[in-house]
Amino acid sequence: MLSCVDGLIDSVGKVRTLEKGMEFLIEKMNDHKVESLFIVHANSEDRAKILFDKAKESIDPAKIEIAEFGPVVGTHVGPGAFGIGFIIE
Repeated sequence: MLSCVDGLIDSVGKVRTLEKGMEFLIEKMNDHKVESLFIVHANSEDRAKILFDKAKESIDPAKIEIAEFGPVVGTHVGPGAFGIGFIIE
């Protein structure tokens, strides 16, 4: 798992399964008071929807956006990749 804060990329943990990866992302989000959440994916709308369903338990669904990675990032991460970004209050 990678984090990018103020332009610095850092390893923040390792997970072994898809489910644990999603749980890890939600835990990181819940460490903050989130104003807006962005779920991004690379040709993996089904995973983004699962993550949306998990996130809406903690944040108003109207504050969640789902989008695809752009072509440059998508090329580097590959199909099936997903992640979150959020703005904190």
